[in-house]
Amino acid sequence: MIVSRRGQRRDGVAAVEFAVVAPVLFLLLLGTWELGRTVQVYQILASAVREGARVAAQGQIINLTGAYTQIQVYSGTPNVYEAVRNTLQASGITVSSFDTSRVSFTFLDNLGNPVASPSQPYQGTKGQRFRVTASLPYSTFRWTNLNLLNLGQIQVSFDWASLVDDPFTVNTTMPSWNGY
Repeated sequence: MIVSRRGQRRDGVAAVEFAVVAPVLFLLLLGTWELGRTVQVYQILASAVREGARVAAQGQIINLTGAYTQIQVYSGTPNVYEAVRNTLQASGITVSSFDTSRVSFTFLDNLGNPVASPSQPYQGTKGQRFRVTASLPYSTFRWTNLNLLNLGQIQVSFDWASLVDDPFTVNTTMPSWNGY
């Protein structure tokens, strides 16, 4: 004897399954989004620190009037801090809380250890290594209030060598052209 089974009704099963899976899927997507944003901001910060190191490497520049301008960390124009800050701002990062405590500059010895003196970029000698470091609080670039990555800040350091010119003198006396 053949007994036919009536199909069981499964109305609403897909909705229940979606209700169970959706929060997990949402967290995965949000985590991917936050991680992508963090990598993006890390690259922007690395570029800003590299720009600050490039400015510091010059040591001193000749301004529009022909006078030398010494490159310093926090004062004068240009300076290392403003180079980092301006690059971040141009990239769309909020810099309202980005103060001078977020950027540091130090010269390095032959082993890569920080030295106390000299302390300003213009005081370096040609080829002397230095490090520019900057940090950015996570709260300034996160897109959600969830701290899925458990970050407080990101920090980037960039080492470079001073490109200060060797000192030289110019002989201002012109040779005589008599007899030519």
